[in-house]
Amino acid sequence: MEDDPKPTKRHDHNPSTREKISEGQKRLWADPEYRKRQSEAIRGALTNPGEAQLRAKVKHNQNMKRRWADPEYAKHMSQATRRSWENSAVRKGRVEGIKRSWADPERHKRTSAAIKRSLAKPEVVQRISEASKRKWADPEIHERMSVAIKKSLSRPEVRQQRSESMKRVCADPGWRRRRSESQKLIYASNPELPRKLLVAKARMEAERNAILRAAWRPSDWDVKPIEWRIIGTELLLSTDYISNKDLGKRLDTSRLLTCPYGSSWEKAFSSDKKEKHKGAFNFISDIRRWVGRSGKNPAAKSSSILLSVPA
Repeated sequence: MEDDPKPTKRHDHNPSTREKISEGQKRLWADPEYRKRQSEAIRGALTNPGEAQLRAKVKHNQNMKRRWADPEYAKHMSQATRRSWENSAVRKGRVEGIKRSWADPERHKRTSAAIKRSLAKPEVVQRISEASKRKWADPEIHERMSVAIKKSLSRPEVRQQRSESMKRVCADPGWRRRRSESQKLIYASNPELPRKLLVAKARMEAERNAILRAAWRPSDWDVKPIEWRIIGTELLLSTDYISNKDLGKRLDTSRLLTCPYGSSWEKAFSSDKKEKHKGAFNFISDIRRWVGRSGKNPAAKSSSILLSVPA
């Protein structure tokens, strides 16, 4: 049995040495001739490998897989990559390089074909799905990605650019066909995916609507008494219908507002004739009209209408 290849030795150079190495590499790659020779050599090794080159390529792939299986190495590389992308000059250079690469029709065709071949394999789709789940399950990554997406989409020019880009892409019949074929392959390998996507979409819609409702305020919000604003906030933060009795419980629990109509808000809204207070109902009704939160349950109203319809 062949011995495992020795792990690549890592040299921890001091800052001065690293700086010299970096400057030397920059000078080399700034030379068009050197860059051209290196690019041709790499391209030739990857696209037309001989027997020796093929062995070297396989060995390199095995070494890289083993190194990336180490959580510490993966974390180190992830942080290093993130730091490099934070450099505006590096980011600009990489983006321009990607654009030039995809502008080459031959390279575009090869890359697209390779992606299609890869996604046609259920095990590849499964690995991608599991990796994505692991990434989004990390609270730190989830928060960082969410903040980045929100920050990007908050810019009107970004939204406009994305909209125009999607319109151009969707207008291409070939893209629509390829998209359809790709979606069929993905759904075929994961029958539960459509249901999961619908559930996720419904949850996101509900969260978005709740945020929009909670963020809305009447135009005279700032001039209303604090009592109105406290109760109005409770009503606006409720994603579903909230009865006066439940609203009273919340107000009593929060202890932010003492009930002026009795010993507690809950009792003021009770059905007990000795405890309930008409003034409390009128007061809350005015606030409900002010913030647009009805005191009647829409579901109960619909049920009563259905029951009143003659058979």
